[in-house]
Amino acid sequence: MRVPVLLISLAEGTLGPKSNVDFLATRVPSQRWHIERGAGVEHLDHFEWIKDSAVLGPAVAEWVTRGELPG
Repeated sequence: MRVPVLLISLAEGTLGPKSNVDFLATRVPSQRWHIERGAGVEHLDHFEWIKDSAVLGPAVAEWVTRGELPG
């Protein structure tokens, strides 16, 4: 793989738990972002994160344009 990959896991994501995403990260060159409670994201579920797109969208855009993970 030659393109950058951002792997995101959510504290309450049962379909893509942190342990599974961590394992995937060992298989592809990537950067990891695990989102815990208190990170400014209220909906930490696999399907409900879209409700926080106003927070997540700019953070992912920052990664796409600058290669910097959110703080």
